[in-house]
Amino acid sequence: MNVHDLIPELQPYATALFSLADQAGIRWQLTSTVRTFSQQAQLYRQFIAGNRAYPAAPPGTSAHEFGYAFDMITTDQSDILDLGAVWRSWGGRWNENDNIHFEYPGFQVPRFRHASKYDPYAELLVPGVVGAVSTGAGIAEATIPSARESSIVHYAAHPLEAARYVLEEWTDPALDWWVRLLSGRS
Repeated sequence: MNVHDLIPELQPYATALFSLADQAGIRWQLTSTVRTFSQQAQLYRQFIAGNRAYPAAPPGTSAHEFGYAFDMITTDQSDILDLGAVWRSWGGRWNENDNIHFEYPGFQVPRFRHASKYDPYAELLVPGVVGAVSTGAGIAEATIPSARESSIVHYAAHPLEAARYVLEEWTDPALDWWVRLLSGRS
């Protein structure tokens, strides 16, 4: 994990915060940047079970899953509070209740993620199916006004986004060969 895993817009601010901590003599450690859906699910289960000191968002809703957040710890609790205040003064999101979490402002969960799980329609959009689905979605969108808000219409309009999601989150071992093939890991 490193700062280059984060969205490009967040990287210079994270680096500046780390430099500020270094200049102040604060001992710090980056503990999390980007997480997969399954990593987030594991952290969330630990949090719900009471086995985690810090909160964790439901999988599919965390800014970490999209590169919009990082976690860092310091050896002295007052240092993390100071760094959090600096982060807020720069316009970032930070909360004392989850004081290790530093987030880029304006993050919103993409439409194809719903609450604590992914939308199952994402699995329909694998190569070879995208064309058929997007044609049907185009017809649905033109004839049914409410179809504009449906996730299947969103996936059809953003096939690469949906395919990337499927590659990251597909957990069916019987189809592991397909995921390896699509991601270039054959």
